[in-house]
Amino acid sequence: MNVGGIYMDKLVILVFSFYREDPQTMILLEPLRYCKILRTGEGIIVECPNRKQFLQLHAISKYLMRPLTMLGFGDKIVLKFSRDQKRKIFMRKSSQSDLLA
Repeated sequence: MNVGGIYMDKLVILVFSFYREDPQTMILLEPLRYCKILRTGEGIIVECPNRKQFLQLHAISKYLMRPLTMLGFGDKIVLKFSRDQKRKIFMRKSSQSDLLA
C-alpha cells in the first residue's frame, strides 16, 4: 500500500493506526515506515533496510509489542536487517487491562 509516497505493508499500517492519536509515538515509530513486517506461525519478523533502523526499532520495540500482542500475532518479534544480524523480542501475554494502560 502506498501512503504518502512510501510503500507500507498492511502490518506496518496496522501499528501506525493503533497509535494514530499519539503523535509522539508516531514520531518514534518513523523508522518502521521503511521496514517490511511478515507474520509467521510463531510471530512477527520485521525486516529493516539498514542497521540504523534496526537499532532504532529495537530501542522502541515495546511500541511494536502492544498492538501485535493484542491481536494475538504469535509470541515473538524478530528484528533483522541481514542474515546474521537479528534480535528476538518475546511478547508476554498480558491481561487486557495491562494492554490498554
